[in-house]
Amino acid sequence: MYEFSLLILLFIVLSVATLFPKRFLYENFSSQPLGQKPVADFPQCSYQTSSEYNVKKRELDVLLNKIEAMRTDVTQGIGRVFNSVSIPYSTEQDIEPAAVLVSRCHKKLIRQRDIELATDRYLIRGNQLIDGLNDYFPGPTAASRVDLQTRVQSLKTLMLDKCLADQPQLDMPDGVRDPAHYEPPALEGLRATSTFLTV
Repeated sequence: MYEFSLLILLFIVLSVATLFPKRFLYENFSSQPLGQKPVADFPQCSYQTSSEYNVKKRELDVLLNKIEAMRTDVTQGIGRVFNSVSIPYSTEQDIEPAAVLVSRCHKKLIRQRDIELATDRYLIRGNQLIDGLNDYFPGPTAASRVDLQTRVQSLKTLMLDKCLADQPQLDMPDGVRDPAHYEPPALEGLRATSTFLTV
């Protein structure tokens, strides 16, 4: 009896598959039937869904947590990185991972330019995310921008205060009598015009 009912079910499935083409069986509910022209020209909607909002909100939360974790690690000043280690690296936000940036700060192996580039990147990405969230909540955008600006600026001033040290200049002597390499007079003007060797 069981085998007979399976044969009947198999016969029904095969007959349905041969009567209807495969493309109509797997067609989306909202799509136009294949081979027919559209009934009306609908505009291409570009509304953001709630999932896109959640992604932007989560990324903004990660960015703000990253700034706070970096500020906490730099403020503690014990030479270890605790809070920044768990912050994920994001190519849209970071030039280098937050833990690497903080550890370079503790070792005083970071230059002012690197600090400015990293904090400017945080500010640019944060403003982009706030602009994306403005479609859902247009009211608190100005307050969010001010809050982000103050957080990034406080991190920047803290790092500029605690992380900078005189970097060694291995290619230039300190004074006239210090041993150094020979530099032909024709190349002295090149050093004066180049900016990447200056601090």
